[in-house]
Amino acid sequence: GGGVMGHARKSPPQSLSGGTTTVAPGSGSSGGGSGGGKQKNRQAKTVRLNINARERRRMHDLNDALDELRSVIPYAHSPSVRKLSKIATLLLAKNYILMQQNALDELRRLLAYIQSTSGAAPLDLGSFPAAAKLQALLQGPHNEPPSSS
Repeated sequence: GGGVMGHARKSPPQSLSGGTTTVAPGSGSSGGGSGGGKQKNRQAKTVRLNINARERRRMHDLNDALDELRSVIPYAHSPSVRKLSKIATLLLAKNYILMQQNALDELRRLLAYIQSTSGAAPLDLGSFPAAAKLQALLQGPHNEPPSSS
C-alpha cells in the first residue's frame, strides 16, 4: 500500500507572504495618513489567518496519518484500549517493527540451520503460496517476493 507519510505537505515555516495572501491595488506603503495603518492591520490579519489555516491542515493531516498507523498496529484499536496518544502510537509502532524484524531474523537463522543439517533436497513450495513468500522473505535481506497475481 501507499506510505502513510506520502500525503504530508511541506510548507516553509517562516513563509509569511506565501500562499493565497493578496493585497488590494494601491494599498502598498504609499498609502497616506491613518488609513495605511488599518490596511496594514487588515493585511497582517489575512496573513495570520492563512498561516493558521495551513497549520490546521498540517495538524489534520498528521492526525489522519496517526489514525492510519493506529489502525494497522495490533492491539492499538482493541475495544478495551482507549485511543493511544501520539507518542504511544509511535513507540508501539517502533516496537512492533523491531519485534517483526527479530522474528524474521530468527526464522532466517532457523531456515539456514535446517538447510545446513538436512541432506534432503529443498522442499517444493509451489503449492504453498504463503510458504513460498515466507521463504523468499527469509532468503533475501529485504527482497519483495514476486506477486502471484
